[in-house]
Formats: sequence, structure tokens, C-alpha cells
Amino acid sequence: MDDPGEQLNKVLGFRKWLIKSKKFFYKEFKETSNGEKLIYDNLLQYLLNLEQQNYQSKNKQSVRATKGKSKGKTLNESHKDLFFDINLSVQEDKIDQIKFWKRARLMLIAKSWFDQVYESDFLGNHDINLLFTNRKNWSFTNEEKHYIFKSMLEKPGFRPAWFCFDTSNSKFIIDLLETLLYKCTDYTIRYNSFDILNNIGHNFNDDILINLISDSENTYRTSIINKLEPPKYHQFLLNLKNDNSKVTFSGSDFYKNIILVNSKLNFTINPDKEFNNLLTIPNEDVETYTHLLKANIKNVKSDTLKQSLNFIDHRFKELVLKELESRSELTLDILKDAFGSDTVSIKRYAISKLLDYGEDIDISVIEEISKKSVFDRSEFLLLKYYSKKNYEQIKDKYFWYDNKHSAIFYEVLAANFYDKFKKQLRKDLNSNFNTLQIESKRKLELKRGAEIAGILITRFKQDTIEYLKSKYIKGALKGILKNGSKLDVKFAKKYLLNTEYGIADDICIKIFSKFGERKDADYLLEKSIEAENAFKKIDLIKSALIISPGIRGIITKLLKSTDQDILSIALDYYDTIKSKSKIKYLKALLLSGNDSIRIKSLAILVTLLSSNQLRRLLDQYSSKKSYYYDVVAWIDKLIYSPSNISQMYLNQLRKSLNTL
Repeated sequence: MDDPGEQLNKVLGFRKWLIKSKKFFYKEFKETSNGEKLIYDNLLQYLLNLEQQNYQSKNKQSVRATKGKSKGKTLNESHKDLFFDINLSVQEDKIDQIKFWKRARLMLIAKSWFDQVYESDFLGNHDINLLFTNRKNWSFTNEEKHYIFKSMLEKPGFRPAWFCFDTSNSKFIIDLLETLLYKCTDYTIRYNSFDILNNIGHNFNDDILINLISDSENTYRTSIINKLEPPKYHQFLLNLKNDNSKVTFSGSDFYKNIILVNSKLNFTINPDKEFNNLLTIPNEDVETYTHLLKANIKNVKSDTLKQSLNFIDHRFKELVLKELESRSELTLDILKDAFGSDTVSIKRYAISKLLDYGEDIDISVIEEISKKSVFDRSEFLLLKYYSKKNYEQIKDKYFWYDNKHSAIFYEVLAANFYDKFKKQLRKDLNSNFNTLQIESKRKLELKRGAEIAGILITRFKQDTIEYLKSKYIKGALKGILKNGSKLDVKFAKKYLLNTEYGIADDICIKIFSKFGERKDADYLLEKSIEAENAFKKIDLIKSALIISPGIRGIITKLLKSTDQDILSIALDYYDTIKSKSKIKYLKALLLSGNDSIRIKSLAILVTLLSSNQLRRLLDQYSSKKSYYYDVVAWIDKLIYSPSNISQMYLNQLRKSLNTL
């Protein structure tokens, strides 16, 4: 161009100055039709490249070293595309058009990066389950995996995290758990890291254990101590017991627990020596150690046990007596010595066994010890005492108002002399014992006269009469249970849930279990709904399952029950049935509003499905409009965690089921 003109000369001059200064980025464009767009696109790309370089430089300085951590890129291609799109939306002032999943990924990236330099809030239940639903579309960086995993450990029951790992790379996971255990400032995460590592046999050094149990915010000290199994940590616990100077907290309960665990370890080394050590503990601590002794007394020599009887007179003595009985070494002399005990439970036990030996015990002694016994044991010795009597000695002592033990005499006659007494027994059960009450009144009038008899009878309050009647009913039904037949189930139906304090209910249920037929199961199910006592409800359902067993039995109705207690019992039984048809019922129950029902159903399901079937179940379940996070979290643990950790989780899940 020969004469560029004044304006163009200024532009060309500015161009020469830019080139000569070498301070600025510039680029030539061959056309001007889309110049505005070309300038914008090139500047944006430059800024993105500059940001990438800047981040990588800073990241090398800020990311904390992770012991043995797998090498992985901070940014993958999807990240780059995401940042490009986000920046484009920002430049064009179109932030409101950024799509949901791009926002979600940006949230994860930002939080995982920030967590590398400052531990703050973790992903919540909703956040982490949201990310889980898009797991197949994303490739996670190590920083993101680290952050997701930490978030899960804060509340593992409701947060999946294993999905973002390669299950074959167990070393990366172990290293991550170790890092969290050693460096994380959140104690819940540290404890849960410890729990997983401990369950798969990881070895902890003394320093980290001291650090764990010394944490001022630690609410898990007792749990940690109990998880340190022998013999691996015996020396550590022994040192902790003898020298607590390294532990930066105080608490008598914790140290008592250390002593308990050490005692458990010592029982594995020298049970006789440790047993003798327990004999020296103060009386107020006896109950604390009773469970420990129960578990280990079988390993103590008989001579050691017998010698201890001269020094103790508390709960331990009863345990020793029962252990000697199990070994057939409970002699008459030992029992006579125990008979002199001041402890009610020991004296009661001695009397019971002496009666079995045929020894003659004064009834006044038995009555006195019965008064001191709790309700369910108060008549046990009296029944055993009178059961030794012959028919002629007690045949006329069962009448109402006759004596204070009349109902006990009735029970002995019903159980031990059924053939001679069954006519009276059935008559009384049919009349609701009204006939016996009338007969007893006549007998009393003949003996004491009508006037005195009337005075005596009026002293009985109505509630006392009803309770006494219920005791008679219980005694009669015990005779039916021992000697009756299927025809007698009608009496169990009549009196089930129909006696004072329900004292005959357990006998009624046992009669159903022994003599009932399949058709009676429906009746038991109806009664279980009426039952207010949870334990009674369990017994009723168990009885129904006994008389109507199998996949075609009452179980089909139980599984449709809206009563959560009934459904829970049904699932425990369902686990024992081998049938593929169970799967559809169990899948439906994964949407139950009851936590226990969902987890029990899953515990059974996982034993029926292959790994691939379990994966499909997870996809189907998590794709529903609404589902429960705990189900997803459990399946995530089972299919995505390494095999040794997955087995640990399976064992934990199966513990949700109760053996019937």
C-alpha cells in the first residue's frame, strides 16, 4: 500500500512498537470478517493454558505428601474440557446455562483441591450419593478419590465411596487408610480408618495406638482397647497398664477396661493364675468381671476351682459351682458348704441341688429363700420341694383357700400325677376354675363354719383372686404341656393372653409349638399383633413358624405384615430357607421405611446373588426416583472394595440377622 494514510500509519507504527518491545503477546489475522470471535477465542485459550501452567506449578508445592500414594494426574482431559466450558460461560455471561453435572463436578474439584491445603467440611450424605449416581461417566483423580473416601469415613453407613477405586489396587487403599489414620485431624475418620485396618490384620505401632487413645476428643477408647486382640497387643496393653505416663488423659473407667482386656489376655496364657488374681478384686467390681470369668472358667483346673470355694462368697462362687456341676464334680460336701452362704443366689442354687440329691431341707428355709428371690424364681424351689412328695401326701391340698401353696400343689398334681388328676384338671380349665372356687368355698365352710369362712373369703381382694386363678391355670396348662395331646390345644387358645400379668402365656405358646397344627399358625399371628410385649411377640411368631414351616408356610403372610417387629422375625427365619423365589420379596423390602428391615433383607440377598447380579441390583436400585442411602452404601462396600475388606463388610452385614 503506497499511501496508507494517517490512521493506518498509526496502526502500523503501533505494530512495529509491539514487535520491538517483545513484552506482549500478539498474533496476525488474515481476515477481518470474524475478527472479534478470533480475538476472543485465542485470548481465552491463552488464559486457559496460562491457568493450567500456574495450577500445576502451585500444586507441586501445596499437595501434601501421601505415604505410598499412587501417582495420578491432577487434571484429566474431562477436567480441561470442563474448565474450558466454564470459562466460556463466564466470559459470555451465561453462568445460568451451566448444566447440572458440570456444576457438580466443579464442586467436587474445588472441594478436593481445597482439602489438600485445609481440612474443612466433607461431602454430606446427599452430595456423595449424588456423585455416586454419575460414577460411570467420570474418571476420578487421586485428590478426588482421597476427598470422597474421607467424606465416607465420616459417616460410612450412608455414604458410598469405594466405587471410585480400582479394587485390584489394594495397596493404594491401604496407604490411603494409613495416611488418614496418621494425619487426619478428624477423629471419627481416624477411628474408622483404624477399624478397617484392624479388621484386615494390619499391624499398628505403639506410638499410633497411644496417639489414638490419648486424643482428647476420643469417644472410642474402650472400643479401641477391646479390638486389640491377643496375643499381638498383649505387651502393649501390659505396658499401658503398668505405665500410663504417655497417655494424656485420665479416667477410671478406661483403666478398668485396660485391666479387663489384660485379664482376658492373661487367661489365654495361664488361666489358673489369672483366675486366682480375679479372686482378689473388690466385691464392688465382681459384676464387671463376671462375663469375663464365664467365658474363661472352662480352662481353669478343677483343683483350682475347688480351692477357691474357701475364699469367696459372691457371684464368682455360683459360677464355680455350676462349672463343677458341668464336670460332674459337684459333691454333696461342696453343696452343704454352699448351703451356708449368705448370698441368696448361692444358697438357692445349693438348696436346688441338695433336693436333687434327695436331701431333706426344712420347708421354712425354702420359704424364706423364696421370699428373697425375684418373681420368676420365687416358687421354683417350692415346686421342686413338693414334687418330691407322693400322691397321697398332696392329693387334698390343692383347694382354694386351703393353704398358701395350694396353686403349687395343683401344678405338681397336674404334672406328676396326670392320669389320676386329668378329669379334675379338664373340668377346671373348661369352667375357668370357677367350679374349683365354689368347691373350695364349700370345703372351707365345712372345715371352719359358714360365718368364719365368709370372713376369711372377704379378705381376698378381687385382684388377688384373679391372680390366684391365673396361677392355677398356669399349673393346669403345665400338666397339659407335659402329658396332653393335640386335642388340648383348645385350652392354649382359650387362655393365651388371658391371664393376670400373662403368667400362663409362655406355657400356652409351648403347647402350640408341641401340639399345634399348620392351621393354628394364623391364630398365633393374630395374637402376635395383639401382644404388647416384644419378647412375647417374638415367641408367638417363632411358634407359628414351627407348626407352619417352609416357603409355603406362614412365612408368606409374615413377609406381608406391616408390623415391623413381625417382619424382622420373619426375615431371620427367611434366611434359613433355601429358595430362589425369595429374591423378589427381598428386593421389594429394600425400599422399606424401616432401617432394620432393609438391612436384614440385603443381608439375605447378598448370599443369593452373584457379583454381577449385585452390580445390576445396585444400578436398578440407585436409578429409582427415591431410594435409601444405607442400601447403596452397603452394596458399594461389598462390590467395589478389595476382597479382604469386602469379606469384612459381608461378615458385619450378616450380623444384622438373628439366629432363631
